[in-house]
Amino acid sequence: MNYAESVVDLVGNTPLVKLGTVAREAGVRATVLAKVEYFNPGGSVKDRIALKMIEAAEASGELKPGGTIIEPTSGNTGIGRHLVTALAGAGYDVAFSWIDRPEMAESLITEVEAVGRRGFGHRCDVGREADVVTFYHAVLEWAGAAPHLLVNNAGVGGPLAFAEDDTVENWQRQFEINLRSVMLGCKHAMPHLRAAAPASIVNISSLAGLVAAPGLGAYNATKAGV
Repeated sequence: MNYAESVVDLVGNTPLVKLGTVAREAGVRATVLAKVEYFNPGGSVKDRIALKMIEAAEASGELKPGGTIIEPTSGNTGIGRHLVTALAGAGYDVAFSWIDRPEMAESLITEVEAVGRRGFGHRCDVGREADVVTFYHAVLEWAGAAPHLLVNNAGVGGPLAFAEDDTVENWQRQFEINLRSVMLGCKHAMPHLRAAAPASIVNISSLAGLVAAPGLGAYNATKAGV
C-alpha cells in the first residue's frame, strides 16, 4: 500500500495534464502541459511557498523545532488555514489571527493540537494598528517567548469595477488589509523577532502585483505594493 507519512509530503506532487484541445485550436504543434496545482493539500500553488519558506528558515538556522510562528491572516480559512496546519505538521507551535467565524478558529486549534503542537487564535483586524498591538501582546503572553517567524498573508478582494465605477471605500478597505497590514505586522513584530534572533519575516503577495487583472485596480495596486 502506498501512502504519505505526512500531508506535507504531498505538497508539490501534482499531476501534469496534456492540453491537447487547447494546443490544437491555437495551432500550436508543440506538446503543451499544465501543472494541476489545485491537487496540492491546500488546493493552491501557495502550499509550495509555505513549505519552502519553512525549509529555508530551517536550513539557515533561523527556525528550529519548538519555535513559534505567527501567521497573521484570515487563519481560519483558505490559504491561511493550510499554512497553519502545514507549519504545525512540520513541528512548530503556531499563533494566528482571525476576523470572523470563531468556530472555525477553534476547529483549527484542534487540528494543530491533534499533531502534538500548540495553537493559538486571536481576533484581529490586521488593518487596525490597535488590534495588531493587542494581537502581539496576546501572542507573547501565550507563547511565553518571542516568535521566530512572521508570515504576512492577509488579503481581501472586492467587486469587479473599473475606476469610474469603483468606490473609495473599496480601495480603502483593500489598502488596509492588503498593504497597511504588512507594514503594521512588520512594525510591531520586529522588536520581538530581534529578541528571538535569528528570525524571519515572509510577506506573501500575489501574481496580480506583477500582472494586473482587469477590473481589480485596488487589488492589483495593493499587491504590487507588497
